[in-house]
Amino acid sequence: MVSLCLSRDWRATRGRVRDIVGKEWLRPLRALREDLLTFEYGPVLEGTGPCRIFWDAHGFDVAECVLGEILPRVAARDHLVVMHDLADARYAPPEKALYGHGLWKGGNLGLGPSLRLGHIDSAVEQSVSILDFTSRNEILLNSADHSFHTELGSDQTKVSEMKAAIGEELFSLSAHWFWFTLNGGPGEYTFPRFRRPNAFHQWARRMRARTAARCRHLCGMCR
Repeated sequence: MVSLCLSRDWRATRGRVRDIVGKEWLRPLRALREDLLTFEYGPVLEGTGPCRIFWDAHGFDVAECVLGEILPRVAARDHLVVMHDLADARYAPPEKALYGHGLWKGGNLGLGPSLRLGHIDSAVEQSVSILDFTSRNEILLNSADHSFHTELGSDQTKVSEMKAAIGEELFSLSAHWFWFTLNGGPGEYTFPRFRRPNAFHQWARRMRARTAARCRHLCGMCR
């Protein structure tokens, strides 16, 4: 397992996680403080085995990297792409459809307006990019919310069993993540062109990451 991030948050989290799961559980993990836009993916994505991609970094540049650099390397393999911070509007309360604010003008990490695209409700740029990508390639964009409501919500026996297993306070049919795969699709795909950023863009991206980290810290203090 390889994790890429510009922040130093994992340094503070690693010890607490290790105390719960033990050192062996963390042994397969390589948590790298690297820029997703300049990282060399070739060595990491070598092989033919199953590949699971958890996409949680935001911004159009990151979306272009995932869709134009990473996906072409794994398209022929068994793979799955999971994206956080996207909710299924079909299962949201009616008031979520109301504005109550101005238009969404870019990522805000859930601190301001959101964007509604079909049944996708999100406040991150990748929602636009992934809807564009799946539409062009005629592949399904699936939501965990829909799976939970259709496969679990209609079966009260399963719901009762899960509540008993994990505790009623932790059980929820709201997942806020979507997933897709190119496996089983038409086979001829189109990918956006990805260009690695120059030195200035790399510096600007690091500065934005540091600012975002400070904002998350301040928000935590306010809570």
